[in-house]
Amino acid sequence: MLSYFTSTNDINGNPRRGFAWLEDGQPVAFWPEGYLSYMAVPEPFQYRARRAMQCGVTITAKYYGRMLSLPSPSEIEASGEFS
Repeated sequence: MLSYFTSTNDINGNPRRGFAWLEDGQPVAFWPEGYLSYMAVPEPFQYRARRAMQCGVTITAKYYGRMLSLPSPSEIEASGEFS
């Protein structure tokens, strides 16, 4: 399941938002949004990312930092498996 997470901007005003792939409720991959919007995720999931942006989950800056340590695979099979 793809979810959208938002936090406060950093001290320079840069956004801290991103998309996480959840398995059993735990994030296993994370794509920082930056200024790419829904295009930050691999193409097969861009539609899901646009929809996820409608109901983002607010997290702390510390948790966002931990999410950044997760892998950001550039390709995901349509089934949701990472390659």
